[in-house]
Amino acid sequence: MRHADWGVRSPRWDGIRSEEIEVCGTAVHYLSAGSGRDGPTHLLVHPMAAGASMFLDLIDPLSALGPVVVPDLPGTLFGRTGLPHPRAARAEPNARFLRAFTDRLGIEGAVVHGWSMGGLVALLFADTAPDRVARLVLTCPTLPGPLPADEMLFWRFPAARRPDWERRIFPGAGHLLPLETPRGYTETVGRWLAASGRFDHRP
Repeated sequence: MRHADWGVRSPRWDGIRSEEIEVCGTAVHYLSAGSGRDGPTHLLVHPMAAGASMFLDLIDPLSALGPVVVPDLPGTLFGRTGLPHPRAARAEPNARFLRAFTDRLGIEGAVVHGWSMGGLVALLFADTAPDRVARLVLTCPTLPGPLPADEMLFWRFPAARRPDWERRIFPGAGHLLPLETPRGYTETVGRWLAASGRFDHRP
C-alpha cells in the first residue's frame, strides 16, 4: 500500500509520504516525513517479517527531532521493495543495501533505529559505513550468540512475574526505552541526543 500522504488513512499519519527511488537497479519504496527540518536524519530499520508501515505511528513524533526515512528492506514479507536476488532478505545483504540506499539519498551522520532483526541490520550497517551513522538505537536486537549467563537467566524467567525484571537481571543495561508509546520513545531519544551535546531537542 502506498499513499502520496498517509493522512488519507489516519489524521495521525498526516505528512508521511510514500516515495520510490532506484537503488542498484531495484525500485525501493520508503516512507518519509519532516524533510528539511533541523536535526539529524532518523533512519528506521524494520524486522525481516515486517515493512516500513509498522513504524507509521512513530514517524510523526520522531520527525520533531529531524527528518525521518523508513525504507522497505528488499524481500521482506510486508514491504513494497522488490527482491533483487534470492538471498537479499538477509541481514548482511540488507546492511549493504542500506549503504547503497543512504548513498542515493545523500544521508550521513544518521541516527539509525533498528528493531529486532532490524537491530542486527543496523549494527552491521554501522560497521560497514561508519560515516553514515552518528548514533544507534537498538530495540530488542537479534544479535549473534552464544548468550552470556545473565541473558540466559533473563530468558528463563517470565517477565509477567517480574515488574522490574529488566533492571534486576541487567543492572548495567543502561536506559530502557518506553516503547509503550511512540511519544515516550521519541522523548527518550530526544533526551539522549540533547545529552550528547551535539543536538538540541526542544519538544
